[in-house]
Amino acid sequence: MCRKMLVNAVTSHKGGHSWMFKKYVVKQGKKKYLMDKPIDLKVFNLIKELESKKLKPEDKKLVNFIKTQLEKEWQKYLILELNKIKKKY
Repeated sequence: MCRKMLVNAVTSHKGGHSWMFKKYVVKQGKKKYLMDKPIDLKVFNLIKELESKKLKPEDKKLVNFIKTQLEKEWQKYLILELNKIKKKY
């Protein structure tokens, strides 16, 4: 089960224009995902939709990896995957 809550709204001034960004934290189980752009929420919703389907193992692995990119410290997952590839060679 997922819960979405508005954390805060941030106003950014760029080139004399004001932009309003809403930040959301989405909780799924014990994990929290910070959604600071609308596209992040769109990616998360697509991931949830795909997780509900019976995926091939390689597709499931890719979907799980993409999901890690929404976490605060997403770089550690890149390092883990790159190290797995490095061990092969």
